[in-house]
Amino acid sequence: MISMADFGITRVGVVAHPRKPVRDSVDVLVSFAERHGVELVVRETDAAQVGAGVAVVSDEGFAAGVDAVVSLGGDGTMLGAMRLAVERPVPVLGVNYGNVGFLVEIAPAELAGAIERVHAGDFEVEPHSRTAASRWKRATRPRSRSTTSSSAGPSPARRWRSTCWSTGRSSGTTAVTP
Repeated sequence: MISMADFGITRVGVVAHPRKPVRDSVDVLVSFAERHGVELVVRETDAAQVGAGVAVVSDEGFAAGVDAVVSLGGDGTMLGAMRLAVERPVPVLGVNYGNVGFLVEIAPAELAGAIERVHAGDFEVEPHSRTAASRWKRATRPRSRSTTSSSAGPSPARRWRSTCWSTGRSSGTTAVTP
């Protein structure tokens, strides 16, 4: 029988939405981990939301030590989970506790079956590219910023002027070019 260990997946990280009730999914993951000898870990910042039964590690230990991640939340939680593993890309399975779910495909009620399929090797990795942006010049209007963007691949860096409507964290950026 093929297992997660055959793919090198022996330590799975859990990332949880800070306010959604995710304990039922955590219980499914803990039960799965006990049956299959997979270690579950959670970051210190998510430990209270996840509860007992999952080992707590530092952010650095999480990013450096997990072989896969299960994200319990919406698209924003999924993007946060992907950011944690950006330097060492690992598969991220998203369980949808959000409202829309463009990036997360598994409903909480489907988690038990989905994680068993992943364990059996019945999964595909859907790669996602990322864009890095940095501010390079402060514009004259207080809400406007000039930004340089580069994406993975051979395309050259692009420059654009954007209007900043929000200064908080977000799960996406929209760029419109002339």
